[in-house]
Amino acid sequence: MGIIARATFASAARRQSPTPSPAPSPAPSPSPSLRPATPADADDIVDLTIAAGDGLPLVLWQALAPPGMDPRLLGRQRARRPTGGYSYTRAEMATVDGAVAGAIIDYALADSPEPVTAETPALVVPLNELENLVCGSWYVNILAVKPHWQRRGIGRMLLAAADRRARDHGKRVVSIIVSDANQAARTLYRAHGFTRLAQRPMVKPGWHGPGDHWLLLTKQV
Repeated sequence: MGIIARATFASAARRQSPTPSPAPSPAPSPSPSLRPATPADADDIVDLTIAAGDGLPLVLWQALAPPGMDPRLLGRQRARRPTGGYSYTRAEMATVDGAVAGAIIDYALADSPEPVTAETPALVVPLNELENLVCGSWYVNILAVKPHWQRRGIGRMLLAAADRRARDHGKRVVSIIVSDANQAARTLYRAHGFTRLAQRPMVKPGWHGPGDHWLLLTKQV
């Protein structure tokens, strides 16, 4: 009898207890957006450039910097220039709620091959050779997304913007170079329609980045 009474009381208590209020819906995540870069973005451009190149840009800037100068400072100075291949004027920033999440630097390559001479740093010779195979194409020089914002569609958004700029400039081929060890980037580029055109062995004096070959990828737009 006591057991039944207690069970009946508990059941009644459950029936009379108020229904809990539904948990509030989580706030929607802010959507990424794109904007042209400004000189104030130089720090982010440099950090993303170093990440995209697995540290190779630091080695190249170190070789160019005066003795005792921080190579990152040289990179920032170059990024703030209004002209040149490595300039904020050729960069577009991906932002989320006002914070920089990624960047791309893309532009048209010259219609004629750039000479590769004895003065060309050995590290960049294979890169220059690959670029010379796609003269006149729209070239993605830098593409990087900060780790916290990866796998959220920002890379695809930046590549789509590069496609639009290529078409706006009358280009029908977009090109990019990637390390054979960068599987995440290769998967992204493959999904975006890029295919391999050529490759060159890496040269690594003073640099120990991952991979054995640079891969030249292209796509029609």
